[in-house]
Amino acid sequence: MTEDVEQSVMTLVIDESLPAAIEGLKADGWELIPGIVPVAIYHVVRHKNRPKDMELKMAIDDSKVGILRNGKIVG
Repeated sequence: MTEDVEQSVMTLVIDESLPAAIEGLKADGWELIPGIVPVAIYHVVRHKNRPKDMELKMAIDDSKVGILRNGKIVG
């Protein structure tokens, strides 16, 4: 099945422009296809010169995470 589809990695900013960006992708023929497992990519950053003893915490802000179902953001 995967040889019959075009796959790409795209960067979409999770903000108020996301719904319009998704509509643009749909208009260009991009869709979620049953049997093709979607992936999540997290953008992470770190300071190059951080102190070695600096306590670090990483958390995912669930308010910025969305799920697409049938081309619509749910949850």
